[in-house]
Amino acid sequence: MKIKFSKMAITFIAAAALIIGCVAGGALAYLVGNTDPVTNTFVAGEVKCSVDQTANSATVKNEGNVRAYIRAAVVGNTLNDAGQITGNWTNEDSYLLNTTDWTKGTDGYYYYNSIVEPSSSTLNLFKSDAPVELDHLLITVLAEAIQADGIPGALDAQSAFSNALLN
Repeated sequence: MKIKFSKMAITFIAAAALIIGCVAGGALAYLVGNTDPVTNTFVAGEVKCSVDQTANSATVKNEGNVRAYIRAAVVGNTLNDAGQITGNWTNEDSYLLNTTDWTKGTDGYYYYNSIVEPSSSTLNLFKSDAPVELDHLLITVLAEAIQADGIPGALDAQSAFSNALLN
């Protein structure tokens, strides 16, 4: 069985194919000719911090280029009048530390209660009205930073550090 096409049907099919080809080719030519090249710029996230510590203040600066959670370890030693270390200082009662803006974690670290933006610093780790007895203490603050975004289940600084260590 032969299928017969009339000249009109063949002409119609050829015209439709030609129109579809012209529309598709024209659209492609337009998109290629009128699109500026796209340059993707990627910057690696950098997380780092520094401690600015004076006689009775300590702040931690986010030196990285991403938002960060900050935690700090406070290590202290008692000194005699000659400046010699006589023992370890225990900060069990936290009478010197700012527990409004910092929270002591179950692991002994102090966690800053807010996210720290790049180039910004935390508030003072020590109370502004700390007793003068700091003269007989040698306190060292060790700080760590971790990226604030992208850690599954991180709702605050302590959970961010805990979840990052688990993964």
